[in-house]
Amino acid sequence: MGRRLGSVILAAWLLFGYSGCTRESAPSVPPPGVAPTVDEAQAIAAELRQLLAPVTSLIAPAGGGVPEEATAAAQDLLTDDVRAQVVGSLKVSREKYGNSEKGREAIAQVCLEIEKMMQEARDQQRWGVVLGGVEAYEALTGIVKERSKERAEMYLSRPKVKLKGFLDDIEKNDLYAFLKITLRPSREVKQVQVRAGEEFEGLRFVRIIGNRKGVLLEYLDTPGDTFQVMLR
Repeated sequence: MGRRLGSVILAAWLLFGYSGCTRESAPSVPPPGVAPTVDEAQAIAAELRQLLAPVTSLIAPAGGGVPEEATAAAQDLLTDDVRAQVVGSLKVSREKYGNSEKGREAIAQVCLEIEKMMQEARDQQRWGVVLGGVEAYEALTGIVKERSKERAEMYLSRPKVKLKGFLDDIEKNDLYAFLKITLRPSREVKQVQVRAGEEFEGLRFVRIIGNRKGVLLEYLDTPGDTFQVMLR
């Protein structure tokens, strides 16, 4: 529903024209003697895609699988500074092209692509990329995606977990999982050993997966929201 509403708002913005948050903006005009062509919108869209490349390049190819290490690497590559640079460049482009029909057409086209990218990033659990997409969308349209932004920020604040192995406590008939926890945003690293049912660092150890293939963990702040960490 939220995605459909965002698309409706975006279409209305394209139809009725652009009214930026700033009071002054210069309309985009072609060079003297050059009339706008049907390719102008595509040229602008290509320019916007180039500015978005630091975000879009971190989406995994369809059908290629999403290893946990690749997801973590994508989160680390898209730093706050990189996102800020992308957002700043897109805001400049919005001021440059937002008052022309072809510019609004290009922006609307790229924003639809951003929404698709954000869905792919959510499916891949790449929340840094989701956040980058949200901020890029807002920079180009001025339309706030508050729920998507809050969700991405929530996941980005959660600890990163790596399973190191298991240990049998024969005397107590218990099985422990050894986990490496990286807290965010502090990046503090902790080593813990926990049993099924125990809680630690905002997580709960639900159960072992298969024949010690991995563990199922639950986020305590959203009961029922679980994720797997496999032994590699």
